[in-house]
Amino acid sequence: MNVSENFYIKEELKKIFDCFKKLNDKRAITFFRVFAFLGLRKDEAMALQWKDIDFENRTVSIDKTLVELNKGELLIQSTKTDSSPRVITVDSGTLSLLKEWKNYIIQQKLSLGIREENLENNVVFSPSVLYRKTQYLGKAYPNHVMARVKKHFPNLKIIKVHDFR
Repeated sequence: MNVSENFYIKEELKKIFDCFKKLNDKRAITFFRVFAFLGLRKDEAMALQWKDIDFENRTVSIDKTLVELNKGELLIQSTKTDSSPRVITVDSGTLSLLKEWKNYIIQQKLSLGIREENLENNVVFSPSVLYRKTQYLGKAYPNHVMARVKKHFPNLKIIKVHDFR
């Protein structure tokens, strides 16, 4: 694989997101948009909480990462280095998608009779809308999504998840 194959050009990235849409995977669409467009490490994206997103000022604060301990236990820790904590300006498309994702979660919870007044401490990307606060996606989630895309769209170019950054 040469260097040009280790990333997506704009048209290829659009094809990937079209596949997510065809698979009707709102979480994958939002996760990979945040991951790719904000340049986050996957573990930083997985650790995001709603309180990290400032919709009014169009920023996301990155100050934590998801780590896996023995036996698959997941834990939040500070970002890798002192220079890793940062505030990132969010483009309007990504911000809009995050708002849609949050509203989708709220609507799904309401349809199940779950009323939460405040989602701020909840993780943005959890395994299910039923989960609250500290229910994180498994660290293999992005790889599983890309494997599913490859299965349904075998002719599509697939890159390593890390290379989305």
